[in-house]
Amino acid sequence: LDDHPWIGDSAWLASTGLLAETVVLQGLRRDQVRRAVAPAAMPVTELLGTSRFDAQRDDVRAVMRSILDGEVRWNERGHLSLRPAAGWRLMAGGVELACGVGGLHSADHPGVVDGPLTDLDVASYYPSLIAHDGIAPPQLPDFAHRVGTLMARRLAAKRAKDQVASNALKYVINSLYGQLGNHRSGLFSPPDALRVVLTGQLRLLELIDGVLGGGGAIVSVNTDGVVVRGDAEAAAAAWEARTGLTLERTPYRRLWRTSVNDYIAAGPDGAVVKTKGRFAGGDDEDATRMAAAPIVARAALEHLVHGRPIAAVVAHATTITDFALWRRTRDLAWGGRPVDGSVIRWVVGRSGQPIVQLDGGRIRSTVAAHAIVVDDPAAVDAALIDRAWYVAEAQALADRVLGTDQGTRQLSLLDA
Repeated sequence: LDDHPWIGDSAWLASTGLLAETVVLQGLRRDQVRRAVAPAAMPVTELLGTSRFDAQRDDVRAVMRSILDGEVRWNERGHLSLRPAAGWRLMAGGVELACGVGGLHSADHPGVVDGPLTDLDVASYYPSLIAHDGIAPPQLPDFAHRVGTLMARRLAAKRAKDQVASNALKYVINSLYGQLGNHRSGLFSPPDALRVVLTGQLRLLELIDGVLGGGGAIVSVNTDGVVVRGDAEAAAAAWEARTGLTLERTPYRRLWRTSVNDYIAAGPDGAVVKTKGRFAGGDDEDATRMAAAPIVARAALEHLVHGRPIAAVVAHATTITDFALWRRTRDLAWGGRPVDGSVIRWVVGRSGQPIVQLDGGRIRSTVAAHAIVVDDPAAVDAALIDRAWYVAEAQALADRVLGTDQGTRQLSLLDA
């Protein structure tokens, strides 16, 4: 539990990959299927073939060719890389796209984007690709079938309104792709991990091509979906029919974002329907419940979406864990002594002692100037919290969206 950012009901999530592997192996031991992997390089066309992907627009086709004409590499430790033929960043539909082993992403500028918009998100993208394309590591030839079986069981659980079973299977299914690239896993197979992620990028480019060809506009691209402006239903339906995959459609009234991975999305009625990154969470009440210092993102969200004063949101917060930050303890010291355990949690106080980063026993940098370490949240006096610090951090996060001067300063702890 100490390895998790916060001790709580979700601590077990840290081992979902192992759980997923155990389920899909169905009684086989890891050492029974594990195989040695040698470093290698391969042309993408050899890995994927060339005839499966196509686009009508020249700019989209150019991005596809950059990937297909590129080269992939991997080593025995699970390091994967892609070298696109024409570079990592190309333009399509007036949007800058970056490709790599982390998925296809657009370079989104901070700001407020008004709708109406539609988020076209591929349901269980990587597991669906594995099942549909028959992607399987050599040591488990029926892996794709097993993944497909788990997905069918989850769908049955959802239809039966068995939320517990549905959620459990969701965690398992969504963790399986990562095991293909995990060198400690019995499923470790770098070529297959690359087949999944690169097929995902090329299929997403086909969706982008259809949306643009139908007169729509691309607002954002992020690994397993696109946010579009304009009528994209015909393109979405055609893409589903061609690929056998399913798109989930979510309408947005407005987006507030600092980047492609940090945003708030409001639905047609103005209610928050999705948050990610620094704003991560669910609705307004639960936003960033797993984030570091959740009150920072919650106050920024309340200010941006509902116009509430940031200071008022911070002043009314009473839960100590809303103010808690965390960090791995390697080479850290607090109060002049090395920190025990694997994670340190603290709140920023009006008094308190510094947390410092050590290098060879000497102080290299200060992590927090006035830290009150939180071993037991109930034992922390809320009156000692430096709420002004949290107000300033939330204001800086909001300003990053709005483009005001304060938002350009470094968020030292949130960016750590």
